[in-house]
Amino acid sequence: MTAKKENFTTFKKLLFAYLALSKIFYWVTNIMEMGPGGLDNLGRMFINRLMTRDLLLILSVIISFYLGKLAKNIFVYIGIFYVLILGLAFGQIWVIARFFGIDHGSVIGHMGYFHFFVQFTISFFAIGVIMGVKEYMAHVKKRTEAQADGLEGCDLANAPMGTRYKLAHVAKTEAQRFLHGRVMCTEHNLHEIIESFPKFLIEEADGMWCAAFVYYCCKKAGFEIPIKPSTCSCSFAGCIAWEEWAKADEKIIYAASGERDFMPAPGDIVLFDKVFIDKEHDHIGVVIENRDELIITAEGNVNNVSGIMERMKDSHIRAYIRLPDNYKYSEGEG
Repeated sequence: MTAKKENFTTFKKLLFAYLALSKIFYWVTNIMEMGPGGLDNLGRMFINRLMTRDLLLILSVIISFYLGKLAKNIFVYIGIFYVLILGLAFGQIWVIARFFGIDHGSVIGHMGYFHFFVQFTISFFAIGVIMGVKEYMAHVKKRTEAQADGLEGCDLANAPMGTRYKLAHVAKTEAQRFLHGRVMCTEHNLHEIIESFPKFLIEEADGMWCAAFVYYCCKKAGFEIPIKPSTCSCSFAGCIAWEEWAKADEKIIYAASGERDFMPAPGDIVLFDKVFIDKEHDHIGVVIENRDELIITAEGNVNNVSGIMERMKDSHIRAYIRLPDNYKYSEGEG
């Protein structure tokens, strides 16, 4: 889910909550104040309310669902929705005045439009303030995290070789190349990925190259690491080797999932459990963006193709590995 979509969803939830509460309060108040002949009055009140305010709101809500693609940000979206409501209201006033042959001022006064306009404007202003505060706090949080991690002002595309930010950029670029194994009767294009592993044949790699993809990205980003450190039970073509290596080298940060003091950042390597099969260490990728509830990752071998994925921060995430910038492997350190 994009930030834009999240903002639209929040706005719609706030709007619908306001509409629901205002309707409940309005009808409860009127029912409690009913006197003799209340049912007849209630019926007329319902028709009057439906033909003025509620009909406008229903039409506007329906149309608003189709405006998200046109709006560049949430505040433009709110503005469009507000103008739409007012436009429909004035159109309705004009139709009623024309049909019944009365002046527009009488329609506005008799049908309660003035009160509606005031209430609606105040409500939309309040929603705009809430969304503005939410947007500002999200910006402050993101900037604080970036400053803490040294990311602020960093252009990932032009990041120096041998840095995590370069790794994030390389992984994203390579994942978007549509690398793939033998899918849909097509020949694979994994030669660059598996050529670092002489004993890793394409027959073995097909459908099992996520870790090889991460190794390829690390090498291309400028990190100097062998295909099999001495402390690893297998080469870096296997996911478990990355954990064994990270735990054995004190220069590398290994953070188990859920550690409160660790904040995922672009260029971190992420280990997964039980994503595709009921087995630990079954997948691996590279973080390219961190969000509140999920991370955006560049991965190889997702159904035998590469891609950019959204991964929830749940039990499937096993751990994160953070390489120091300009890392060079030394025998005996990992």
